[in-house]
Amino acid sequence: MVEMTKELTPEQITVKKWLAQLFMPYVAVFSTTSAQEKFALNNITPAEFFRPFGNVGNMNNYSMKTVDKSEPFKLSNFRINFVDKELMQND
Repeated sequence: MVEMTKELTPEQITVKKWLAQLFMPYVAVFSTTSAQEKFALNNITPAEFFRPFGNVGNMNNYSMKTVDKSEPFKLSNFRINFVDKELMQND
């Protein structure tokens, strides 16, 4: 495990970005027909409206405690992607 105080190598940064993109949480956006029509007037979807709010960043270096061990944990460049319900796949 890489220590949090240690500098990451370029290879580790690339892997970290790849993992963050691959395992980014997704939120399905459900909306009414009238809301979709209003968003369409501005050429955006409801999910595109919410996407700017999904970039949480590092939360001003705010530290939270984990549930299982109550250890301090800091989010680093945390992002949530919003997807319109029509684009969600049934697996």
